[in-house]
Amino acid sequence: MDSIIKDVTYTEKILKKEKSPWNYGKLYESANDSMDYIMQHLDVENKDILTVLGSGDQAFHFYNNGSNTVELYDINKLAFYYYYLRIWSITYNNTFYIEYDCTKNLNEYLKRLLPLVDPKTKQELAAYKYWNSILEKIPTKLENNLFHKDYRYPGNEIFELKRLKEQIPQEFNFYNID
Repeated sequence: MDSIIKDVTYTEKILKKEKSPWNYGKLYESANDSMDYIMQHLDVENKDILTVLGSGDQAFHFYNNGSNTVELYDINKLAFYYYYLRIWSITYNNTFYIEYDCTKNLNEYLKRLLPLVDPKTKQELAAYKYWNSILEKIPTKLENNLFHKDYRYPGNEIFELKRLKEQIPQEFNFYNID
């Protein structure tokens, strides 16, 4: 729990535009590369993959294209928590990206999503506690300073989520490294 408290504290600093440690920072909502272009040049079926976590788009595309396992690394510790938010969006809301645009407020989106979540692993429980703590401590619009606002490539979204839902594991190896 100490790690979660530390992560929430540093998230608060990011949201307030205060200095935070080098391995905490704003999140990428989506990949800034064209995943549909990249995936047509790779054969990842039945392969074990190590990839940057970032927004999670790369991992989701690898799973959707038949990878056995996907191990993830990222210098930004908060990417771990965002990945679970993406998994929950896919699992419970049947949307590839978190669609808080419909509420215009990530806090409201989280208030609707988190009651649906039933954490099944220690990792997932940690992410669940993190997002609940964020909601308790930060009542204002989280998305204002939490995300880099980049262009979302139209070909990055996966619309048919059935295979992806079957492939995404509830637990994965995450390395907080660069």
